Amino acid sequence: MQVNDPTAEWQLKLAALMKTCALGQGKLQALQHEEWIFGKDLHSVKAEIPDKFLVDFSAARKLVGDMVKGDHIESFADILHIIKANQSSLLAADMSFILEIQLLKFAPTALEETVKKRLLGILPSETKDISLKQALYEIQTLKQSDLLKKSNDSSKGQLAAFDEIVANMLKGISPDPGPASSCSYYAQVLLALRWFCRAEGKGESKVLTRGQAALDYLFESMNNRMEDEKAVPGLGELEVIMGPCTCIPVQLLCSSGLQCRFCV
Repeated sequence: MQVNDPTAEWQLKLAALMKTCALGQGKLQALQHEEWIFGKDLHSVKAEIPDKFLVDFSAARKLVGDMVKGDHIESFADILHIIKANQSSLLAADMSFILEIQLLKFAPTALEETVKKRLLGILPSETKDISLKQALYEIQTLKQSDLLKKSNDSSKGQLAAFDEIVANMLKGISPDPGPASSCSYYAQVLLALRWFCRAEGKGESKVLTRGQAALDYLFESMNNRMEDEKAVPGLGELEVIMGPCTCIPVQLLCSSGLQCRFCV
């Protein structure tokens, strides 16, 4: 935000610092979209700010809180409209509220990124072990949250795509790997899906492996069996562990022609 008056610029910077500290202390009410966007980082700075400096800040934020309560708020776009429509009243209560108004310009994009991070965080990783059913449950929980209910169509589309991918994997159907070449986010999703694969070794050591190690074990086991003509696996069994490009341990679905809804 460009400010031509040096005094006004100094005052706004000071106000931004005090608000950040006060939010960290819990002395200042966080706006709902701030909680969604910043999460735990909102409370990372906890320097002491005297209450007398927070009166105007609190008044403006309480006004916003009262304005956006109720069933008439169906989306974040409604929140944006209400704040902009009441900009004069909010600035009268707190002249530095122009900082929050400027943040609103970036909020829609920031909220989309928040949804992407939340969805990617549901999937398994090297340090997170989660089953397909558990992942599907977490997706449904996120779907019912205020964040998703008030998100834009793009974010809802991303969640729907996640929901479909995990539900299909439970049925033995893998996602189409094609869009990964043009969508880096979708590529990250496909890489994470490998960690759903599990394999338990045979013999004395029945070590449970996950991810790429499990896939390597399954491929090796399959290769050994194919050398024995009496134990050649069927096509269905081969499809279970062969996933082009991504090595997804589920049946292939490359003929649907689905477009990548993570790029919408």
